[in-house]
Amino acid sequence: MDDTTPLAVPRPPGTLRDRAAATLRDAIVAGRFAPGERLIERQLCEFLDVSRTLVREALRQLEAEGWVNILPYRGPAVAVLTADAVRQFYDVRAALEGWAVRRFCALTTDVELAELAALVATMAQAQEARDHAAQANAVRRFYDVILKVVRNDTLTDFLREQDARLTWLRQTSLTSPERASVSVDEKRKLLAALVARDGDAARCLCEQHLANASHAIVGALEIRERQAREREAEAAKPRKVGRPRKRP
Repeated sequence: MDDTTPLAVPRPPGTLRDRAAATLRDAIVAGRFAPGERLIERQLCEFLDVSRTLVREALRQLEAEGWVNILPYRGPAVAVLTADAVRQFYDVRAALEGWAVRRFCALTTDVELAELAALVATMAQAQEARDHAAQANAVRRFYDVILKVVRNDTLTDFLREQDARLTWLRQTSLTSPERASVSVDEKRKLLAALVARDGDAARCLCEQHLANASHAIVGALEIRERQAREREAEAAKPRKVGRPRKRP
């Protein structure tokens, strides 16, 4: 953790435990806690401004959601998402969102297409400014427009449940300047297919976009894993102790 600003939990409606869990989840998504980093209860009590009991309940909730692993003899730590898990997640997304954009083409009006065009422009501006969070937010809103038109509650509920993970994955993908730029180009092509109401082309472009994003995220995670192994190996090396000087 590289930021010591308190993460005080607001107290309005909703259980305090849920709000503590949401605040901690948001901090993980924002990168404040790195994958694999230990979560020390005493520090979390201070940052979240809640009791240790509530911290433990929040950690159990995040463990059930897959954000935290509680390790024997080590305690809680931020979960490390594996490359295989990313591939599986994006395979499911490609199937669902590919269907969604095809359905969108049959239902959309010029009003929604104008919204999408404005959001693609926002993505491009954020990419030029290297504002990964703003670009990821514009991507989320892009898909929100599509879901609103498609009106499939089951699909919407599933993606809403995955919203925090989607945000984290998008930001991970967009940390690569090359991928951030390519992502905007892919969205422009998808937008053109949507404007043309070409459902088959839109589906293919959406699936290819998600396959490319998956590949970029897996690459970024593999780099992180390699760097972590190198740090561990370096830390495990025995330190050389110099011989004491002989007294004259």
